[in-house]
Amino acid sequence: MKFLAWILAAAGTGLLLTLAMPPIGFWPVGWIALVPLFVASRGQRFVVAFLLALVSCFVLGLLSVSGLLYAHRSSTGDPLWIYLGCAFFGAIVGLTSGLLAEVKTGDVRRLIALAAFAVLLEALSLKILRCLVRTFSIWFCRNANVV
Repeated sequence: MKFLAWILAAAGTGLLLTLAMPPIGFWPVGWIALVPLFVASRGQRFVVAFLLALVSCFVLGLLSVSGLLYAHRSSTGDPLWIYLGCAFFGAIVGLTSGLLAEVKTGDVRRLIALAAFAVLLEALSLKILRCLVRTFSIWFCRNANVV
């Protein structure tokens, strides 16, 4: 029964994130959107907290692309970029959620070390993502005879 509550809290986080982002854009919800996920992750193992964050971002991507919450659904364009953005966001939120789940109360040195590792990992992943986007755009432009 607790597992279902954790999944529902993670899905609730995805719903709140969807409400906070455009086109709905109710941005004050963004300040509290991650609270259900972090409450569900508290006291869990790293892997469980990471998977709960991925569930949240899966719900975010699904609701963003499906158009269930919007009056109209844009059928133009490729939703792959939305899915990739949600996956990247899910990985970062998953790391944060997992780190918060593993740190016990009063263990400040471990929290600082894990936070520093998360920041370095995020910076490295952004560099890799930027290189992949540049490589893909150069390859695409050459094959489309744009360059």
